[in-house]
Amino acid sequence: MNTAPGHPNPLFHYRSATWVVRLNLAAHLGYICAIAWVWLASDAPRVATTGVLVGLFALATAACVIQAVTTGSEHNGEPDYYAQDRDGTWKPLVSLISTRDALASLGLGITLLTFLITGVYLKQHGPSVVEVVAFIGYTAVSNAAVWVTLRHISSYRQRHSTGQA
Repeated sequence: MNTAPGHPNPLFHYRSATWVVRLNLAAHLGYICAIAWVWLASDAPRVATTGVLVGLFALATAACVIQAVTTGSEHNGEPDYYAQDRDGTWKPLVSLISTRDALASLGLGITLLTFLITGVYLKQHGPSVVEVVAFIGYTAVSNAAVWVTLRHISSYRQRHSTGQA
């Protein structure tokens, strides 16, 4: 595989994970937009707020699940998805995410959710039933996906630290 800095794409059957990284960034940006909406648009129609929250939960859930799938996707024992490192070389996506990074992302999500939930209660007079159901689904699926991602990271690091790659 060509790992030269600045090479436009990984070669052969390997796939670029740039879109996965962008999707995760979009999910975090979605949190910020939803928080701003909840705190600043308290007089907006409730259906609009429900749409914003359900959309956010769908986006964030998709980002978590896709990250779990792409960090564990392999072909002949090698990761399928590659992303550019800071130096411009292509490396397996799973190798670029540390356990600490995954847990920090989870912590950031919890912090953002705290601001979001506080805004829903203080500015929107509490959640609707649809919002509660969406939140429960999001929490269950995204947390499971984060733990799967952590398993993939741990497994990859263990295989590569013992030379079983």
